Formats: sequence, C-alpha cells, structure tokens
Amino acid sequence: MTRAYISLYIILVSVTTVFAQPNITLISPINDYKSPKELILFKGRVSNAEKLTINGQSIPLHKNRFYIKAKLNPHQKNTFTLIASNKENESTSITKHIDFFPQSTPKTPPLYSIEDIIFDPLKNQWKIKGTAHALKNLSINATEVPIKNNEPFHFWIQNNRKTTHSSSISISGISKTLHLFSHQLGLYETELLPEHKKDNLSAKIPYKKFEKGIIKSFYQKKWRQIPLSTIQEKMITQLISIEENGLQVKHINLMKYNNSVIAIIPLLNKNIDIESTSYQLALILQNTVSKSKSITLMWYNAFPSFLEIIYTPPIEQSLSNYWIIDDFITNRDYAYESKTLEIFNSYSFEEKVQ
Repeated sequence: MTRAYISLYIILVSVTTVFAQPNITLISPINDYKSPKELILFKGRVSNAEKLTINGQSIPLHKNRFYIKAKLNPHQKNTFTLIASNKENESTSITKHIDFFPQSTPKTPPLYSIEDIIFDPLKNQWKIKGTAHALKNLSINATEVPIKNNEPFHFWIQNNRKTTHSSSISISGISKTLHLFSHQLGLYETELLPEHKKDNLSAKIPYKKFEKGIIKSFYQKKWRQIPLSTIQEKMITQLISIEENGLQVKHINLMKYNNSVIAIIPLLNKNIDIESTSYQLALILQNTVSKSKSITLMWYNAFPSFLEIIYTPPIEQSLSNYWIIDDFITNRDYAYESKTLEIFNSYSFEEKVQ
C-alpha cells in the first residue's frame, strides 16, 4: 500500500507540474505610484514559465528570477505590462502604472532614432527605418529587431485591419547600460488603397508632392541645394532632348554635402532608360562640380520607391558604381534579372509636362 501511495503521489505531482499555469511574483514595484526618479526597479520571480517580457521586450531570467531597471518617460503615466509564458503558449500578466512628472525634463542622449515611417498601401504594411545608437536589444510591437550600433535597421509591420492601420506602434528595448525603455510612436492616419485604384496610382499623384518632402529631408540632414549653372543646364537640356522622355532641367534638384553630390529626379516616364540617363548625367556633374568624391543619381516614383545609382569619380575608369533600391544595396544585374527595375518603372508619374 505504501508503494501504491508513493506512486500515486509521484503521478499527482507530475500531472500538477505539467499543467501548472505560469505565475509572476513581483517584489518591486508592489503598487502603482508616482516616482520622483527617472529609473524604477522591476524585481521578482516567475514559476512554470519559459519567458518573461515587459512591454514586448524579453527580459533575462536567472534561475527564474529577474532584476532590471526601467527608464520612465517624463510628464506622463508610464504603463508596464509583464507577461510570463510557457512552451504551451499559456501566459499570465501583471500591469503597473508609474507616474513621472519631473520639474525639469531629464537630458539624456537618444538611444535610437527613427528616420522614416512609410505606409505602403499596395502591400498593406508600414516600413520603418531607424538607427540604434546605444542599444543591446530592440523590439517593435513585441518582435525583436536585429541591430548593430550606429547602423541603420529596417522593420516591416503588416497591417491586419481591413480598412485602416493601427494608430501607433510600441518600441521597447534594453540599453547598453542595461536599462529597459518603452515608447509609443504614433502613426499618421491613412486608408488602404482600393484594388481598382492601384493601376492608376502613378497617374493620380503629382511628383511635386513628393519632391517637397524629399528636399526637406535632405535639408534636415545638412545637405544644401545648389543651382544648376548655365553650362550644366545646356548640357543636360541637350542630353534629355535626345532621349525624348518628358524630363526637363526644371525637374532635377541638385544637392551637395561636403564632397558628395546627389541629383534628385522624378520618374516621369516608364520608358526612361534610367541606367543610360544616370550615367550621362553623372558624367556631366563630374565635369562641372569640382572635387566630387561621390555622385548619386536618385530616382523616385509614385509608389513611392527610390532607386539610387552611386558613382565614384573618375566615372569613365571606375566599375565600382552600385545601386540602392529602397535602402537595400544591390547591383545592376540583379535589378534587371529580378525585374526590380521593371517594377520600379511601372510606377512612373507619367506626367504630361507643360
């Protein structure tokens, strides 16, 4: 009988262990409160759990214990949601609210920067581009983002709603000083593009709408716009009149930063030979803009997508030009073979130039 009872006890313990729900025991903070300091401590332990996240960021566990300081956002109520989960995707959660209203805003260097947030109505997703400055980990909407310090990162968020997108995204992570942070980033309102309008996208969006935003973004990055000289205008006019592709000198914006030059050009006609035109324009700029170490021809379409061809002078002797399509480095052969260039051309503005 004794052996039977022992066996039954072992079975009951095993069953209880297998079906036990995840649990969080939070030692700090115990209650919601108003903090006088920028950093607060999250300390506690989990049981029957394989993973712990706080606002979507995975938190290290040491023998089922956790200990991490979190950086509060000033002048607001900070909400932290702790979720413990097991292999069966069962979970439990605790939410804490911490107010932080300092007399003066703490001055701390940015941990990351977001350069671009663009909604793609055709793919029904957001494209996010940023740079990590002093981070160990980064998560967007509870998904870990691969990062390298001071290098750009890219992230795509699929819109699951049928008519409009979400109003914000959550960005969380752990700094190199091992402090947790969590931010909410708002998204501008837009509706999805109806199927029957996709084919007419290029015909309905004037390039000027994009030109203004592109020029502004370059100004913010300390680039300066330079006027085309008389000789440049004559040479470019002769080139594009031969091509007969609708492009005019007034469509080209020239900008410079140190020894780098970029020509920003709208794709006004799907039949423009981008490779040939870019090469000829680069030769003109090489011969008319002194001390240029890098010459870029950046084309943009109505999608909007961007295609950059970068040349290193002397262009005639160099085979080192490379292509960038929507921030992804590629090469000429791939652009043609994958039909990426063909797709890019299909979204030309097709503007009737007056």
